[in-house]
Amino acid sequence: DSVTSIGDEAFYYCSSLVSITIGDSVTSIGYEAFYNCSSLVSITIPDSVTSIGGSAFYECSSLVSINIPDSVTSIGSSAFLGCSSLVSITIGDSVTSIGNYAFYECSSLVSITIPESVTSIDDYAFRGCSSLVSITFPDSVTSIGDSAFRGCSSLVSITFPDSVTSIGDYAFRGCSSLVSITFPDSVTSISDYAFYECTGLTSLIIPDSVTVIGNAAFRACVGLTSVSFGNGTTIIGKQAFFSCDKLTSVSLGKRVAVIGEDAFASCYSLSSVKIPDSVTEIDVNAFSNCGALSSLTIGSGVTQIGNFAFNGCYSLETVCYTGTQEQWALITFGAGNAVLKNATLHTSYVPTVIEKQPVANYAIAGSSVKFTVAASGKNITYQWQYRTSADGEWKNASSSGNKTSVLTVPVTTARNDYQYRCQITDSFGVKVYTETVKLTVFGVKTQPVNQNIPTGKTVKFTVKATGEGLKYQWQYRTSSKGSWKNETATGSKTATLSVAVTAARNGYQYRCVITDKYGNVLSSNAATLTVVTLKVTAQPAGANLPAGKTAKFTVKATGIGLTYQWQYRTSSKGSWKNESATGNKTAILSVAVTAAQNGYQYRCKITDKYGRIVYSNAATLKVVTLKVTTQPANKYLPAGKTAKFTVKVSGTGLKYQWQFRKNAKGTWKNVSGTGNKKATLSVAATAAKNGYQYRCKITDQYGNVIYSKAATLKIVTLKITTQPSSVTLAKGKTATFKVVAKGTGLKYQWQFRKNAKGAWKKATNKGNKTATLKVPVTAARNGYQYRCVITDKYGNVINTKAATLKVK
Repeated sequence: DSVTSIGDEAFYYCSSLVSITIGDSVTSIGYEAFYNCSSLVSITIPDSVTSIGGSAFYECSSLVSINIPDSVTSIGSSAFLGCSSLVSITIGDSVTSIGNYAFYECSSLVSITIPESVTSIDDYAFRGCSSLVSITFPDSVTSIGDSAFRGCSSLVSITFPDSVTSIGDYAFRGCSSLVSITFPDSVTSISDYAFYECTGLTSLIIPDSVTVIGNAAFRACVGLTSVSFGNGTTIIGKQAFFSCDKLTSVSLGKRVAVIGEDAFASCYSLSSVKIPDSVTEIDVNAFSNCGALSSLTIGSGVTQIGNFAFNGCYSLETVCYTGTQEQWALITFGAGNAVLKNATLHTSYVPTVIEKQPVANYAIAGSSVKFTVAASGKNITYQWQYRTSADGEWKNASSSGNKTSVLTVPVTTARNDYQYRCQITDSFGVKVYTETVKLTVFGVKTQPVNQNIPTGKTVKFTVKATGEGLKYQWQYRTSSKGSWKNETATGSKTATLSVAVTAARNGYQYRCVITDKYGNVLSSNAATLTVVTLKVTAQPAGANLPAGKTAKFTVKATGIGLTYQWQYRTSSKGSWKNESATGNKTAILSVAVTAAQNGYQYRCKITDKYGRIVYSNAATLKVVTLKVTTQPANKYLPAGKTAKFTVKVSGTGLKYQWQFRKNAKGTWKNVSGTGNKKATLSVAATAAKNGYQYRCKITDQYGNVIYSKAATLKIVTLKITTQPSSVTLAKGKTATFKVVAKGTGLKYQWQFRKNAKGAWKKATNKGNKTATLKVPVTAARNGYQYRCVITDKYGNVINTKAATLKVK
């Protein structure tokens, strides 16, 4: 507490210094006292400090917030330059000036309130504060220095106090988010480049107090659509509106004398200009390359039109001149203005005069309003226009009377703050515009919505209304048929009501009664509060599946903003771990079943949007056996035989259902024949079933299903075309028995028996395994019978008839 001052460069480059507390005896912080203390996060400046020296906190890039006490009277140049993490700052009520570069490149600073004690904001004070959204100027500020807010690309709107008289060069250059500016009547000039490249600026009203528009003051404001000059402006500087390529409407004041070089050059959308009689000189290139300019009125005061002033105005075919033909002949025309001489000239032109401007309207949603204009002119026509906001584009209105002097507009909340004007065109195509007026609507723009909230939370019902001087009163009722009562909860008289949620309030309804400053009353829609719980409504079920299948575990729950995380454990006593399988963060988990997972358990952890958690029951995965161990085999049979298809399966509580299809691309259908629900199916082989396929659907006691492979039935040919014949021969001869058969891969085996009742035995005679059998004739063989057993390549067997050997 004995220290009275912190000297120059006292903690210069102490880059690891994190925090410091300054005693109440310190009265001054010297030049570069904490220069580049890049780790300094916080500092408390006591009420005893009266000055903060230049560059005192230069490049303290970790400093987040700072409170400058009321005792401080000045903030030195570059005091907080480069404090890129500085989000908020409170400036005491005794500070009279904010020095040059004081907050230069404080890129995280969002908003700032300048106290009433400040009279000037010096050059570059807030340059490069790219996050600065809003700034409040006190009535004490009289000047804003050069480049003071240059590059503040997030700054949306500015309202200057009536005390401001000057705005420095480049003061707001590059403020690309700036959409509106309100100039007070105290401002007398707008300096060079003051709003250069403010690309978000859409409309501009210059007050009567401003006499000079500086060079390039609004250059490259590419979003600017309309400019209205006050009657005090006398000079429009060089390039003042150069390359404002969306500028369509310009209303020049009654005292403009000079339109500077390139003042409106390359304003490609500018279609109509009325140069008042007060203008004496239109400078070089003033309107060059205004390709859309089709309506031009030149006042009788013009004596000189500079080189190329209207060069490139290809749409200009008619020029209206308020002076006489003789006066026109006296104007000095610079080079490159052939378009003026080639256009049709109308001299002694009497411009349209707006005798009565439309006025702003205030109305209740559901009604209608009228906008009226009175004008005098020759063969004038009307076209009302509107835009949705001050920065919107003008569009032709289509409401009733849109092409008359009286426009009737249906009032809706969507049209709140719409702006209207009338475009009046005379017989020469010269257009004039009325003043812009606004429609203000009293109505509910956004209704409160139903809410689903759990107990213990706070629910908010919000209404958005348009109108003036609005007052709110929320009401509630216990059901959709109950009586409305005034609510007393937090925010009951604001646009947002906050209600503590209890189970008893389930089904309560809330609405807002809104009253404007004129006593008009309307009510919002009713919104219902549903008190929800976090609860599992359907538990996951256990699964009994064979390896190779996919187990699906499903949970159902009620709640709001639910998130899921499935978990598993290897046994009923294991530790739970988060699952990573498909659907692990959804209501349905899919697990590829392996033998190793037998006995695994699965549950779901469910979290609602409020962080509450509930767990499902555990479901067990049992890996069961269900496997085809023997597949049914293809069958190759002649018609008339019976095909048997057999399947062997390991499993528990098995059920069988054989199926067939007519070919490999056909649709499977259930078989209804013998054994269709058994392990062996018997099928009568017919020619029509050639190529039929058969498979078995097997279901175990848990409902698991597998299918056997498909087996094909092929009908083959095995037929005896010539039977062996009986033979009668004398002994000593050789008997021949012959058979002719059709089939594939045929094999023969002749057999014999001693009489018609004997047992058949394999013959061993010559040709016993061919189609022709040779048998020596002996007396002993008298009455012997012979037949041939024929087998095809598929194992099908057919026997010939018996042929008898008789010995004579």
